[in-house]
Amino acid sequence: MTDRRQYEALTPVQIESELRAKYHELDDAQQMLNLARAQYDTAKPTHVGAHAKARTQIKMDARIKGDKLTVQDLDDLTVIATLDEYQALIVAEGMVAAAKGNVTKCLAQIDILRSLGASVREAYRGPH
Repeated sequence: MTDRRQYEALTPVQIESELRAKYHELDDAQQMLNLARAQYDTAKPTHVGAHAKARTQIKMDARIKGDKLTVQDLDDLTVIATLDEYQALIVAEGMVAAAKGNVTKCLAQIDILRSLGASVREAYRGPH
């Protein structure tokens, strides 16, 4: 429900209206999830490619200069060189997680409204 009404009597029409609104909200949430996944699907290979390219370039530069890099030095320099791509990947992962959470929330609210709707319909029917 869109607000926190306590013990307010609801009609089946009101519940149906709330359900329709939640279905629209769910549709929007799923679209946001699709966009977030597309962003992640771009960020992941971009980061992996940039990481591999930077690592190769750093190793070649060290060989040309005659420098000996430790594995830790190589890892550190590679991380520094690909920080922007890594940050974009982390943001994309966060966006996917947040969008999934929003879809889950909408689905839970829809389930609650359905249960509430069944109870209200039964109350409106009266005793059998």
